[in-house]
Amino acid sequence: MSIKEHISKLGRQIELRKAAKQFESKIADNSTILKRLDKVNGELQEQTKRTQLLMRLDRFEGKSLEIAQDVEQSASNAKNYLERYRTLWNEKNYLALQDNCLKDTEEQISKYTDQLKAITKESFEQWCSEQIAKFEVGDVILEQQKTFPDKVKIHDDYVSEQRAFNNLVNSFAWTESELHLLFQKAGQLADLYDQMNHEALPEEVKKFLSGVRSVSTRSTLSLLTPEVLEWLKENQMLDMFVVSQSGYAKR
Repeated sequence: MSIKEHISKLGRQIELRKAAKQFESKIADNSTILKRLDKVNGELQEQTKRTQLLMRLDRFEGKSLEIAQDVEQSASNAKNYLERYRTLWNEKNYLALQDNCLKDTEEQISKYTDQLKAITKESFEQWCSEQIAKFEVGDVILEQQKTFPDKVKIHDDYVSEQRAFNNLVNSFAWTESELHLLFQKAGQLADLYDQMNHEALPEEVKKFLSGVRSVSTRSTLSLLTPEVLEWLKENQMLDMFVVSQSGYAKR
């Protein structure tokens, strides 16, 4: 083989290697595009699963989550940006990595995900608060149970079940089975509350606390008499309650 032939062969090998490198670069760019879109999509799908779970809260004595119009608009925007980027990729292929449309698409999907996350968090916290209201008892009342021989076990069971309930809330795995378990725990704690001795409480305080525990009726401000208010202050229980509008007014 002559020098010319050697050089010619080497030249062809170099060109093949160069073409291979360019091909590898195209694959890498497309892989980057896919990874970036997979990341935001994965976050969205996980959040969607959580949101859809709370859209069935009516099964557990709660208000099912509803998607607000601005959130639905964000979903529509994200779809439009994704469709636009898909069209761009069909035109430019791997070169679409450098286009700002990819970044804009990621941001739109992330915005929609964040909005779902916010309303889901609010809905879950509200539902948990409603469940807790069924069984929440002040430290004073709880400690009183230990002074009654037949209520010591009620006290201990309550403390144990309350700890289990709180652990479930803090490590919630966003499955319907865990939501059902939380609902069951709240019911068990409410039963334990009912078995406690409340005789030492003033009658007006008992009426107020009974109303607070009811998800359907609730206590109105008319039950917050001076006697009740003073008792709550003395027992450092004011911060256990919040005021909200019922949406009902007499005409």
